[in-house]
Amino acid sequence: MFLFIDPTKEKIELEIWDRKGLQCKAKYPADQNLSAQFLTWIDEFLSVNTASKEDLKGLVVIRGPGSFTTLRVVVSTLNALAYALDIPIIGVDKSKGFSRGIVEKLLGAGNFKTPVAPYYKEPPKVTKPRRGVVKF
Repeated sequence: MFLFIDPTKEKIELEIWDRKGLQCKAKYPADQNLSAQFLTWIDEFLSVNTASKEDLKGLVVIRGPGSFTTLRVVVSTLNALAYALDIPIIGVDKSKGFSRGIVEKLLGAGNFKTPVAPYYKEPPKVTKPRRGVVKF
C-alpha cells in the first residue's frame, strides 16, 4: 500500500492506494499546528483504515506549488518518514496529478531514495534582518 499526500490545497489530503487503485481518503486542516500534528494524523488515518506505517511500501507527495510553510513541513516530514521506514518516496508536480500509473511506477521501479524537494511558485518572502544589535 502507498500513502499519497497532497499538501497544496487548503486541507491536506491523505489517500491510501494499492494495486487496485484508491482505497480511502481523508482531509486534515493545514493550520498553525501542522508540524505538531502531521505525524499523528498519518497514524490516525492509517489506524482507522486498519493499517500502520510498517504496512507502507512507499510515499507519494505532490511537491507543489502551494503554501511555503505547509510544503516545507509536509515534504520534510515525509522525507524523514521514508528514510526511517526505508521505503521509497516520489514527488509529483501538481500539474501532473496522481494516478494508478504513479503507483505502478513505484511498485515496479527504482528505489526512489532521493529526498523530494518542494516546489515553490515564487521565492519565500523572508524579511531581511535588522541592522545593528537589539539592546534590552
